Amino acid sequence: MEKKKSGFTLIEMIITIALTVIILGIASSMFIAGNKVFSNSDVKTTLQMEGQAIQEKISDIGMQATGIEPEDLSKWNSNTNEIDEISINSYYKTTEAGASYDLKIEKIDLGKTYKDGSKIYELRIGGTPISSNVQNLQIDSSVINANKENTLKNINSIEFTIVLRKEKGYDDVEQTIKFRVAFRNK
Repeated sequence: MEKKKSGFTLIEMIITIALTVIILGIASSMFIAGNKVFSNSDVKTTLQMEGQAIQEKISDIGMQATGIEPEDLSKWNSNTNEIDEISINSYYKTTEAGASYDLKIEKIDLGKTYKDGSKIYELRIGGTPISSNVQNLQIDSSVINANKENTLKNINSIEFTIVLRKEKGYDDVEQTIKFRVAFRNK
């Protein structure tokens, strides 16, 4: 009598390989999705920290402000509420007692664009770069429209909206910071 050899048949091998490929495919897609979520979370956290730093800096300067420029709003686009430059007369970190100085908040075109073609700007406060992830800087038009002179001369507070944006891989992460600064020394 002939004894059968123990081993695997071709069908058993194909089934085993197919199951292994399916399990590896599921595991790799979960790994890739997890990395994508972690990456987006990391970028969002970075933008939130940048936004908090910007808000604190502008708030510190604004709370010690005596006035704001440009009084004629020449750097303000009233259709989009975007502003390229605003100067705040402030006692912030002054060297002489009682002396104020102009501190510019500038939106500088870096000559770079996002994938959709919109421009990337750098935000500078007093000439120091604060963020290079700025999509736009806006001021609240209701404050200006309520002022019949259409200037920033007589206002006591201003609301800023800053949109930070960063592209990483195929993802596009945005963070909007909206805050009001009251000028205490006006």
